Amino acid sequence: MRRERIRAKLERGELPDQREHYGPITAVRFGISEGAVCSACDEPIKPGTAMAEYTYASGRVVTFHDECRRLWELERRGGAGA
Repeated sequence: MRRERIRAKLERGELPDQREHYGPITAVRFGISEGAVCSACDEPIKPGTAMAEYTYASGRVVTFHDECRRLWELERRGGAGA
């Protein structure tokens, strides 16, 4: 289910893909959530759990559960490997 949601968001341009239409990534932060919402699945990232945050030159910030980040990385590169 998450993978399909991520794929659909990539197709609609709601998540960044390889084309860099949000500009290059300017910062990546891996840490512990304080209650953010995942940009991929739209579910809360429980406080105290692992998360990743990517900031783009355009100012766009996307946050992910660890699992959603891995799926996003696969799907934005063409879906190979899973």
